[in-house]
Amino acid sequence: MQKLFPEFEKLTGIKINYEELPENNARQKLLVEFSAGSSSVDVFASSLHQEKRQYAKSGFYAYVDSYLQDTKLTSPEFDYDDFFKGAKDSVTVNDKLLGMPTNMDTNCTYYRKDLFDAAGMKPPQNMEELEAAAKKFHNPPQMFGFVARGQKNSNATQIDPYFRNFGGGYFDQAGNPILDGEGDIKAVQFYADMLRNYGPQG
Repeated sequence: MQKLFPEFEKLTGIKINYEELPENNARQKLLVEFSAGSSSVDVFASSLHQEKRQYAKSGFYAYVDSYLQDTKLTSPEFDYDDFFKGAKDSVTVNDKLLGMPTNMDTNCTYYRKDLFDAAGMKPPQNMEELEAAAKKFHNPPQMFGFVARGQKNSNATQIDPYFRNFGGGYFDQAGNPILDGEGDIKAVQFYADMLRNYGPQG
C-alpha cells in the first residue's frame, strides 16, 4: 500500500501521514481517540474479527456504499463482485459496507518436508497426528515441535480450526454461543498444551 501513496496523493491532492503500530497498540490508540471524538485519524485498518460489532455500534466506521455507487469516486472498471462472498460478508454489518477487504486470514500447517521424509512420516491429517509429530521432533533448544500464536488476542484467528476439529464452534444452529461447550474447551486445552509442551518458551 505504501508504494501506492504517491500515486494516490497525485490523483486526489490528499497528503498522507502514515503511522504503523503493533496490533495491540494500534487497537488501544484507536479506541482512545475514537471514544474521545478525535479527528486525527481518517483511515485505519480494522481487525474485524475483534472490532467489527463494537466499532459499528459505537459509530466509528463511515460506511462506503455511496462511494462505490458514485462514478466520480469509483472507476467503472472496479467490480466489487471480484471479491468472494466471505470477504464481502466480513466487511458488511447491518447490510452496510464499512470498508474494503484487504486481506483474509486463513490457516495452514507448515512442516519440514526434509524431516518428515527422513522419518518416513506423512504430514499430519488430524490433531492426534499433529501432536504425535510435534512430540517426535521436539528437541529443545535445537528444535521445537510446534509453534503458533499465543499472545492474548493474536490467537483469535488461529483457534477456529481447533474448535471445528473438536466438534465445537462459535454458535449452535439456533445462534446461541457455545464457547463454553465441551468441544471448544477441549480445543483451547489442546492448543494451550501444544504451545506449552512443544513450543518455544513464552
